[in-house]
Amino acid sequence: MTSESYRFLPFIEAKEKTNMNPTTQESDKKNRAVKRNGKSRESFEPENQALQDNSERDWLTQLYKREAMERLCNAWLLAKQTGTFILMDLDSFKRINDRYGHITGDQVLQKVSYVLTKMLPGDSLIGRVSGDEFAVLLSGQDEKKSEQLCTQLRQRLRHLHLRECLDLRLDLTITQTARRPDDTYQSLYDRANQQIREKKSGHNSERQNQAMEFKLREGNGGVTIDMKLIASEMRENPTRPGSFCQDYETFKAIYRFAERKMCRSQESAYLLLFTLTDNMGDFPALSQRDEDMDILGTVIRDQLRLGDVFTQYSSCQYLVLVSGLTVDNADKLADRIAGTFYQKHQDSGMHSVLHYSYPLQPTRVEVKQKK
Repeated sequence: MTSESYRFLPFIEAKEKTNMNPTTQESDKKNRAVKRNGKSRESFEPENQALQDNSERDWLTQLYKREAMERLCNAWLLAKQTGTFILMDLDSFKRINDRYGHITGDQVLQKVSYVLTKMLPGDSLIGRVSGDEFAVLLSGQDEKKSEQLCTQLRQRLRHLHLRECLDLRLDLTITQTARRPDDTYQSLYDRANQQIREKKSGHNSERQNQAMEFKLREGNGGVTIDMKLIASEMRENPTRPGSFCQDYETFKAIYRFAERKMCRSQESAYLLLFTLTDNMGDFPALSQRDEDMDILGTVIRDQLRLGDVFTQYSSCQYLVLVSGLTVDNADKLADRIAGTFYQKHQDSGMHSVLHYSYPLQPTRVEVKQKK
């Protein structure tokens, strides 16, 4: 075949394909399409499964959402399995959100979900069915055993240790009900929810009775009684050794108060910033960051005085407010904290603690001039 002939081969092949029987062409297209789609399905199967899991799981706690919980629970009941339904409501969650902020509130929900996952049997269905409400479906209908489990959960969640510098008391109402014939998720939930309401009503009456008994013991000094109640609520009990750890918004309010106080006091105060870095001057890897920040937070709390205050400013930074120190003493304190961190840290050569100090200035009150 000559070189001239080769130039016409693509045209000849294309013409041959064009002259193919229409039925043959359609079959060829379908075969290629099936082959391509087959590969696509296989390649997308893990992603599709992940998307389905994400759609059924709560993004914050990784527990089942209400819709998924209802569907799985109904499937369980249709399979004629016995079961016990547990409903748990966090009574003090709004107070935690209002006092410590929504970030701390999210950490509480994550901690509760972690405890539920660890304490409940592996075949249990666990869901977050509303903002501060959790539902569980257990296999079996042993009332005594499920009641004992509810008691253990209540005791375990009464005090939450979120991080090194923050412990919270968590009040909750929990109840359980056994599966009945023709039960659905909704009927189980409604029955348990009614029990929750009755228990909460009893709790409120008990608190009111305690308050009334307190007033009767104290006599007619109503104002004095109120002040004692307020003082007992505000008092730190028990007082923990070391400095005072607070969330950032509270720390900011204390900082502003300290600047106001300096308007009529000669006492000095300093703001110290501690930053955890690696040897390259960047933030440490996430895998090691939380552990190192816990160590640094413990060192700061133990090295400061009872009247000092600190907060976690970012994922790798702490802010400290100290008063009654000179600039030299503030620097020495910062050096001592960094040195103690290096001693406690097993891999001290991998990370560094940078620190900076800034003197507080008295608040300048803006006086508006009258026109």
